[in-house]
Amino acid sequence: MAVVVSELLCYLFSKYGNSDVESIKKTDASFYNSGEITTAKELILQCVNETGIDNDGLPRQVSRRRADNRAAVEVDNIVCFIEALDEKLMLDKLPVFTAQKLDRLPSNKSAEMDLFLAVGRVATLEEKLDVVMQQCSELAWRASAWTTLRNATSLSSMSSGKLGCRMQKRNTLSSLIKMTVMKNWN
Repeated sequence: MAVVVSELLCYLFSKYGNSDVESIKKTDASFYNSGEITTAKELILQCVNETGIDNDGLPRQVSRRRADNRAAVEVDNIVCFIEALDEKLMLDKLPVFTAQKLDRLPSNKSAEMDLFLAVGRVATLEEKLDVVMQQCSELAWRASAWTTLRNATSLSSMSSGKLGCRMQKRNTLSSLIKMTVMKNWN
């Protein structure tokens, strides 16, 4: 197995799958200069070509000359490329990336990484809770409508005259229509 020196790719591959991708991208884009990022991007493309990995389904790599956020865009390209290789189960075909200068590896901000993961999980839970609350509201409305209809049916069966029964059914139907209209307006 080949070993290739690239601090940026060493850091990326060591954190990929273990940490939040967005925080990894931000760390890389802020820690490494655009020259190091471009070199790492070219290096991973060269490694893919040398190993004979099929390029079908991999993101097309475009070199950007001038941009305000060039570093962030190129780091994003590298990560997208790694994700595509991971989806094709081809990461093990790449060489091992290592660091020659340990001071060129970003310090591990595990507390910050944990915070990013926690925020992501809380956001997911909030979305799920919103869905559950909406479903509970719908069930409560249906239970209320069912109770109203059941009560009207039992009252109508107790009524002695046809006029009283018709009036009760009409009032029940009217209240159900009002409930439906109010539900749809809210």
